Amino acid sequence: MLRSVLTLVCLTLLSTTVRAKGDSWPDVMKSAGEARRAGAYQQAKELLTGALVLSKEFDKADFRRTETKVRLAGLLLELGAYARCEQLCNESIDALKEKEDTEHQLQIARAEGILTGLYLELGMADLADEHCTRGLTICKSLGKKADEDVAQFLALERRIWNLNSNEGNSGSGWRSLQILEKSYGKSDPRLIVALEALAGDCYSDWHPEYARRAGLIAEAAYGKHHPIYGRCLSTFATALRHTRYYEKSELVSNLAIKVLSQSLGPDHPQLSAAYRNLASVERERGHSDRAEAHYRKSIQLRFSTLTDAELCHFLDQFIESSKYSSFASFFSSDDNVSDVFLTEMTRRGGGVIQQFLVKKLETWRRRYLQVGRELENHEVDSQDESDFPENVAKQSKIRSRRERYARNLQFATALCRIQQKPDPLHIFIDGPNERTYKFPELPDLAVTIRNVDTEKREIGFTESGNYRSGRQRRWRIEVTDAAGKVLEPAPNTQTGPLIGGGWVNLTTLKPAEGWQTTLAMSRFVDTLEPGEYQVRVLYHNDLTILEWEFVDGLIVCRSDPIKLTVKRRAIETTKEQQLEVETLLKQLDDQQICRVIVGRYGEWAHEFINPKSEYGRLLTLGWPAVPTLIEELEREGQTPRRRAHLLAFLFSITGEIDPRETSALGNYSMLEQGWSLTFKREGSDSPNFSSGFTAGPSKHSAALDATAQTPLIKQWQHLKSNLQVTQSN
Repeated sequence: MLRSVLTLVCLTLLSTTVRAKGDSWPDVMKSAGEARRAGAYQQAKELLTGALVLSKEFDKADFRRTETKVRLAGLLLELGAYARCEQLCNESIDALKEKEDTEHQLQIARAEGILTGLYLELGMADLADEHCTRGLTICKSLGKKADEDVAQFLALERRIWNLNSNEGNSGSGWRSLQILEKSYGKSDPRLIVALEALAGDCYSDWHPEYARRAGLIAEAAYGKHHPIYGRCLSTFATALRHTRYYEKSELVSNLAIKVLSQSLGPDHPQLSAAYRNLASVERERGHSDRAEAHYRKSIQLRFSTLTDAELCHFLDQFIESSKYSSFASFFSSDDNVSDVFLTEMTRRGGGVIQQFLVKKLETWRRRYLQVGRELENHEVDSQDESDFPENVAKQSKIRSRRERYARNLQFATALCRIQQKPDPLHIFIDGPNERTYKFPELPDLAVTIRNVDTEKREIGFTESGNYRSGRQRRWRIEVTDAAGKVLEPAPNTQTGPLIGGGWVNLTTLKPAEGWQTTLAMSRFVDTLEPGEYQVRVLYHNDLTILEWEFVDGLIVCRSDPIKLTVKRRAIETTKEQQLEVETLLKQLDDQQICRVIVGRYGEWAHEFINPKSEYGRLLTLGWPAVPTLIEELEREGQTPRRRAHLLAFLFSITGEIDPRETSALGNYSMLEQGWSLTFKREGSDSPNFSSGFTAGPSKHSAALDATAQTPLIKQWQHLKSNLQVTQSN
């Protein structure tokens, strides 16, 4: 600490002396480097700005002019001055592009590296990859002289992979670390860039130990008050969050916020990741309101140093880039880039942003119509069958371009919200606004998403698809309890063996046109306890939002809420039925394999389970058999095999507390009723598309684990409290 303070005092005196005496360019650059290493970023910025003025005395082709710009750009990236950073890098690259000597080429590569880091900070993996590829190509061509720079680019490649696996290289982080350790040992601060990259992975295989090692190196090299140390803490917290060490992530996030706030200011973009981590911690604790507040703040901080015009500029770069599609950053673990930009634009509002969106919508409308005419002309001109392969390829490219420009929903929605107009697409839940169901039943919601745009625009819309075992994953059902807590969606478990994406088709909805489907609520949310709830349906045109942790940063379509009341289930049973259950259980052969029905037992399952057998007769009784089955499950002295059968019966009758996810059943066979989905244009007599799944019986082998039955028994004991049983003679 004392060392850092003395360094800062000396640097302050030195910078004053430099400006007073008009020291030379090398002296100012040296002082700027020392200030940066000491964490005095603002002072380093002043010195480098002064050096930039001094460098104007040199010839335009002089290496020192571009070196000053690149050094200043790198510092501005750390300070979050993204627009000026980008400008300086582009100026340097333009000035040096005709130079072929090693020093100038290396300077171009370093400018490309800074641009790579800039676009990574903004979440733009594809743009980052373009600049990373250019810079890495240059460095590799320079041989040993650029080894350290090659290592830096390899680390950037890994960071691109971490953000979005469509680009980047998962193994480049290791090569980066090997190069740096060979050159500088195992404790040099130059290793930090590689260690931070290795801490993350786009498939959630995160490694906190690398981030922790980076933090220890930063602490030893710079002290506990340096921005680099704060950044390492934030990376460590992110890795802890992804590995579900939520309490540790919270502690480290708060420490990162303290260090970064003191060194860079309370509104610096580098604080964004720490608040994102705190959001996950609060979500895990069930504090949805606090989680959403932290998440919204993380978005705001991410763009805190950008003016409205700069915000529009970077979004425009992103969506106009050659690799952009509305599915960009689909694999990102946290957010979708364009949606997060638009969420911040919606929060800010204002004339600059509004004008940008108006212009963008009009530009894309014109392009959509132009490409549509191209497609029509191509179809007329492509009658020659000899050119069939070429015609098909060309037609595919034209269709892809038309689809791109049809995807205007997110821009139109953001603009409408800024203008305080209704969203262009609205979801209508067909039927009454108040509904009552018996525990544990949940409704099937027939929904219509309709174009209600007040500007009468044609809106791009993605039909159907994106389901796994019946879960239409671009939809989400948001449930809020009586205390105002937003409940978590059902976990991403499969209700059948089919795993797949699904057929999709981009179309458009003209004004007042609608599109209809049905959402089985039980596939979207866990069983609801008896009580009162508000239910709202959400939809995203491109992303499968069902499993997303936060939707606050996404541009989603919404329905108005409906009220759902879940009452305790009334079971009316007779003595005769209870005696029948007891008799059937006594006759049941515990040694036979357990049989599981997924769905409501009926004629469709009679070949799998004979309705006249003990199994079939118990399943036919249905809910009246449940109280006795639970009592038998609770009874002391039951064998594990018998409890396995009881658990199978209870799940098959009620659909609750699935024992298949554990080893509580041992060996079992299963038959699933399957599912079906239909989609159609509003007013159409027949579906535009339908899909379904059925399968024959399947066998599953596992060693029966009696200890796995205990938590399931406790769950059934709790479920029993939601049943109201009456018995008549």
